Amino acid sequence: DHIYGFEINEVNATEVYGTLLPEKYFPFYHWINVGVNHTEGHKLNPLHSILSKFDVDDFVVVKLDIDTPFVELPLVHQLLEGGTDGIYHKL
Repeated sequence: DHIYGFEINEVNATEVYGTLLPEKYFPFYHWINVGVNHTEGHKLNPLHSILSKFDVDDFVVVKLDIDTPFVELPLVHQLLEGGTDGIYHKL
């Protein structure tokens, strides 16, 4: 199990890991304190850098809430189109 969190606003890691994150999630939580990139194949595109590491037998839940349409909408389209490898084809 893994939880990946991208956050464009700078947040002190001590606050995230010391205050906000329950200890039981420490082994599973990946905090990425930069914004996402909607370009296909970019390392900061979570559909590329994270989801492409799983295979079709894995159960993956994506919460896409970026609040910036010019970034979020291309990612939505990538999800709906199934991506280049077809791994996220069931919505």
